[in-house]
Amino acid sequence: MALISVCGRLGQDPELLELAGLPACKFSVAESVRRKVRGNWENVTQWWSVIVWRAPAEWLARDASKGDWIYVEGEIQLQTWEQDGVKRTKAEISASRYQLCAPKRAESQRPEPSSAPPRASDAIPF
Repeated sequence: MALISVCGRLGQDPELLELAGLPACKFSVAESVRRKVRGNWENVTQWWSVIVWRAPAEWLARDASKGDWIYVEGEIQLQTWEQDGVKRTKAEISASRYQLCAPKRAESQRPEPSSAPPRASDAIPF
């Protein structure tokens, strides 16, 4: 069993499905990593496919949306199939834990900082 933890942004709104009679939620996570590419450091986006099962799947589908920061922990599962005579493999994280870190909508609702100096009437007398 190979365990992995990933922190990144949701690539799309989580999709709630029913698989084998159980609620499941599928989504992708974009993780930004810094790697040395041809001698230069670059930011590279690594995409992960994730599935969450049972009640946590329903909660995530209800509470999360595209762009939210999320932390995911789980087991890597390899899926293999043949398509047009070519053997294909896909890695998917079967999440045992997740945490929404900073919903995108909370970030967008923050007031913008003002660049104007405070007025004398705004000062707090100490």
